[in-house]
Amino acid sequence: MKWLSLSLSLLASSSLCQAFAPSSTLTVLSTKSTNSNNNNNNNSQQLYQSKNDYNVVFRPSPSTNSFDSLKLGTARVHRYSDPNSGLDGGDTEYIMWYHGRDPSLNEASKDLPPLSTGRIGRATSRNGLIWERDEVGSVDADMVGVSMGLNTDSWWGFDTAHVGLGQVLMPMVGPAIRSEGGVYIMYYMGGSYEETQIGLYLEEEKRARVPED
Repeated sequence: MKWLSLSLSLLASSSLCQAFAPSSTLTVLSTKSTNSNNNNNNNSQQLYQSKNDYNVVFRPSPSTNSFDSLKLGTARVHRYSDPNSGLDGGDTEYIMWYHGRDPSLNEASKDLPPLSTGRIGRATSRNGLIWERDEVGSVDADMVGVSMGLNTDSWWGFDTAHVGLGQVLMPMVGPAIRSEGGVYIMYYMGGSYEETQIGLYLEEEKRARVPED
């Protein structure tokens, strides 16, 4: 999928994006079931079990070459009906967009805040529990398996160092129908390596009270 970006740059520097707390996994809550053959005790019904913890449905990639091998964040999940599936009544599919980070963006030489933002990827699922990554990605992304990567065309852009997902919309068709040629709109944030003094965004009378360093 090729993204044509028409976006709004954040006025503040990338370090102000820390309001979006990084997370390393995406989880769902377990459900409880009553076992009548066991004195009606409530037993936890596991939805999906990962290697090290419970109820994790999507983890950072085990591949060290993947863009999301370190952290994940801001997952946006949509459930679509596919009228072209060939099944009676159509078929449904969950599509998740998310941003992820690999260890290279945390290198000291890059001097980026330790967030989960990096590049944006995509995964699909039939039941919302078992997810399959898009291993191909967009043709114009700077890494394999990335739906939207870093801005490599404009060195002055606000999104040359890392990007984070905001929301994904598909307004050209019904809210639950996925069709060929549908137009997706993605809102996203980004950061560059340029350092900007916070005082530049304050009123002039308050600017003098901000340390220069």
